[in-house]
Amino acid sequence: MDGGDENVCKAIEDLIKDSEAKGEAKGEANAIYKLRRDGLLDRKIAADRLGLSVEEYTKREDKFFS
Repeated sequence: MDGGDENVCKAIEDLIKDSEAKGEAKGEANAIYKLRRDGLLDRKIAADRLGLSVEEYTKREDKFFS
């Protein structure tokens, strides 16, 4: 065996972890947008929490609610 199976397994594990991380990030963004919609979170704080500029956050928020 040349380690090919191990490499494939590692690649699959990495893809799963990446997918889970993206899912968690999307879930966090959705929660933040909903808090903003309900008036419970300041736009600057929301942007900071997601690592975005206020301008970029605003674009994404507008897209989320349209």
